[in-house]
Formats: sequence, structure tokens, C-alpha cells
Amino acid sequence: MATAPWLLSGTAAQAQDGWPAKPIRFVVTFAAGGSTSVFARLMADPISKRLGQSVWVDNRAGAGGLIGVDNVAKSPPDGYSIVMTAAGPTSIFPAMQGTHMPFDPVKDLTPIVYLSDQPNVLVAHPSVPTATFGEFVAWCKANPGTGYATVGVGTTNHVTGAQLANTLGVDLVHVPYRGAGPAILDLLSGNIKLGILNIVDAMANINAGKFKAVLVTTDKRSALLPAVPTIQEVGGSPNALKSWQGMFGPAGMPPAVVQQLNTAFNEALKTPAVLEWMQANGSIPVGGSSEQFARFVASEQRVWGDLVRKYKITAE
Repeated sequence: MATAPWLLSGTAAQAQDGWPAKPIRFVVTFAAGGSTSVFARLMADPISKRLGQSVWVDNRAGAGGLIGVDNVAKSPPDGYSIVMTAAGPTSIFPAMQGTHMPFDPVKDLTPIVYLSDQPNVLVAHPSVPTATFGEFVAWCKANPGTGYATVGVGTTNHVTGAQLANTLGVDLVHVPYRGAGPAILDLLSGNIKLGILNIVDAMANINAGKFKAVLVTTDKRSALLPAVPTIQEVGGSPNALKSWQGMFGPAGMPPAVVQQLNTAFNEALKTPAVLEWMQANGSIPVGGSSEQFARFVASEQRVWGDLVRKYKITAE
């Protein structure tokens, strides 16, 4: 993989003169009403106050996030169009056979800030036996071809399921949905028995007893689900396979503007309203410099790319 230009640039000490001089467009790659959109709107208020300019959220859903990211990648690199996205468009899709990538995540994007980590949760319909993890694996082996619901092809949920099935030696079939809402409806009805969902989308039904939480995909147990083992504890994967969210802009952004945005987002992650929402929904604030985020993205491209190739995951 070529060295990304944003790994070579330094951080400017001074802010870009006169920026921002107009409203900032904050693209979200999922539909309005979902957890990502809610998070974006919560962040927009402190960002606006910090920068002294309005920030508006533009939902551009579709194609697993590629549409929204591509829109920003092709926008002027002036800091007025930025996008919240994750591993799918930046790290997973590029390695998948059959994917038409309308942009190059290495050459066409500028990493701005690492926002959050969010565990994925393997959930089961209440009819599935899960008193112990061994009992759950035995059920899967007795029911080969059981489907697991995810929010779409090329997501961390999708690849995590492939890794889990391979490591445990069970036959699970990926069933992609167009977002969390439809997947949750089929899980509630029992039309599908298993799902790998973001913890933010799963918690309400776990708390209501409508889903059983089988495992979380991070390296540490979730504070919201302290009794639920991690994927590493049960031998489902040697690595944590987490979802994450971060901000990107087009390639070629002025370093001083990147720094201003990075500082604003780091400050926003510390505000009470944002922290309260994240804690209640199992989302873990991260933050840090744009350079740290760039290194993380590069490592994620290697990790997810290797898994996609290992399990021959395609876009079909």
C-alpha cells in the first residue's frame, strides 16, 4: 500500500486566517434518526460554539457509506465539507473483490480525528440457548446455515461474523440488511435468530430481554454488559474487532484547518451532553491528534484487509 500523504505532513502551529468564514457541512453516511446521526447532531453544537460558525448535518446514506464519503472526497479541500465514517468505506471495502471504489481512501482523504470506539455485540433471539457459550456453539453446530443479521455488506459486523464462524468451526450465513432498523425488526420477530449489531443499536432490546447478548467484540468487557464475555475470552478471535468512528476531509486540506477541526472535536468529546450520551450508549470517546488517527487508520486498513482476503469476503 502506498504511503498516505497525510502521514507525511506536519501539524501547523497557527490557525488558518479567516477560517471558518461560512457554515461547515458535516456529512453522515447513515440515514437520519440512527445512532450515528444522533451522535453527529450532538457533536455539532459544541463544534459550532468552538469555531464560531454554524455546523449542519447532511445525511448521505447508501452503498455502505461509500456515497457520503465519496461526496466529501470530491469536495473542495477547504474544511467546509467533512464526513463522519468508519472502517467500512476506509478499510474494508477497498480490499473486497467486486467493490467499485469511487475514491481512494489513502490518496483522497485527510484523517482529522478519531472520535470513538463502539463494541459490536453478538445477539441471539430468546429462543436460542445461551446459558453458556459452549451451549451456544453446540446449538450453532446443530443448526448449520443459521443466518446472522448485520447492517450491511462490508461492515465490521459482516467481517466479524466471518472470523467468528471460521474460528469456532460453525456454519453461519451472512444476512445483510439496509441498516439496523430492519435487522432489529427481523431479530425481534424471530425471522432470523442471530445478529451482530453495534452496541448502541442493540442495548434497548438487550435491556428489555428481547435479545440475549452472547459476546462483545472489544478487548475489554463493556461497562454496560459486564457479565458478557469478549470475543477473545471465548476464543472467537485472537484480536478485538471493534467498530469505530472518525472524521475525515478531502485530501489537500490546509494543515492549520485540520488542526482547528481536530482541536474542536477533541473539546466536543469532553462536553457533558456528549459524554452523557456516549456513556449511556456504550460508546467510548477516544480523541487525539490527526497524526495519531492517521496511523490508526493505516493499521486498520492492514487488519481488516487481511481478514477480508483471508475469508474471501466479496461485495456480492
